[in-house]
Amino acid sequence: MRKEFKVKLSGDGSRDDATASFTLPFDTREVWGKAKAPVKVTINGYSWRSTVGNRGGIQYIVVNAAARFHAGVKAGDAVTIILEPDTKKRDIKIPIELRSASGREAH
Repeated sequence: MRKEFKVKLSGDGSRDDATASFTLPFDTREVWGKAKAPVKVTINGYSWRSTVGNRGGIQYIVVNAAARFHAGVKAGDAVTIILEPDTKKRDIKIPIELRSASGREAH
């Protein structure tokens, strides 16, 4: 189930490297059955994969510098968000150096 809503990106819009985020106007537990739901976020036609964060009962998503750059937005901007569950498998590739340091075989 896709959700579309308007929010203002919070954060310090005076710096390009500042963190920006937005709070969700609904509870993902009620809509998608998970508090830390994996999601696909779209702003201004730019999409990326993320996970809903939870702190103090507030659900939010961080919009990192790369996402802000590609979407053409900054903290303080009012934006339309398209949010949908991300059901694609998430594979994490562990660098060889890290696998070697942890004693795991490098495949």
